[in-house]
Amino acid sequence: MEIQRKTIYWMLIISFFSLIAAWILDYEKLNFWSNIAIGMLSSALLGIIVSVIAYKVERRRTLEEFYSQALKAIRNISSYETSRDPVKTMELILQIGSYNYSELGDAYAKIDFFWGNKKKTTRIFNEIYSKIIKFRNVFLEKQYDFNGYLKGDITNLPVMEIFIQELEDKLVRRTSREIENVDGSNTTITNAEKNVMDIEKELNSWFYKLMYGKENPITDLRGNED
Repeated sequence: MEIQRKTIYWMLIISFFSLIAAWILDYEKLNFWSNIAIGMLSSALLGIIVSVIAYKVERRRTLEEFYSQALKAIRNISSYETSRDPVKTMELILQIGSYNYSELGDAYAKIDFFWGNKKKTTRIFNEIYSKIIKFRNVFLEKQYDFNGYLKGDITNLPVMEIFIQELEDKLVRRTSREIENVDGSNTTITNAEKNVMDIEKELNSWFYKLMYGKENPITDLRGNED
């Protein structure tokens, strides 16, 4: 995206000065040089058309790549499940923590819009990329301790269970509500939601619209490009 964007900028500058030069040279009756300037203007305009088409193709490809890599990262993070076996939980945490996020970072680095670049890339960073990285760091925080326990270097299981609970509190939010039974008694229902799924909602709402210029047809979510 950056190459196409810069090419468009330079072609616009060349077109502007070629137009000015052609007008001045024609005014001075220097027809030969005026024709050369007009030729440069025509070439620059053709270059702009080609660059705009290339930019649109690259823009879509780049955003689709980021979308794909972000979804893969979210799927990895959301694969965390609570287990009554702390050893299995620690093994799962280490497995999730070993995921390679470099392709996601590379995809984000390639995003470079022609209009409103800073505003759009900042929103993508704040609402999607940085949030994914924060979840990644949650899994990395206690890797040393969990590795040590699984290798037998650390033997304090209650402490490991505390660490697991701290991690789970950051990954899962629970809401409770009471419903009244027929006999008049109350039953408490607890719902658990994975916080990382909020990022997927961002991807499928305003980011999807930014990518394709239309609402996501498979969701009722609504977003905008602001």
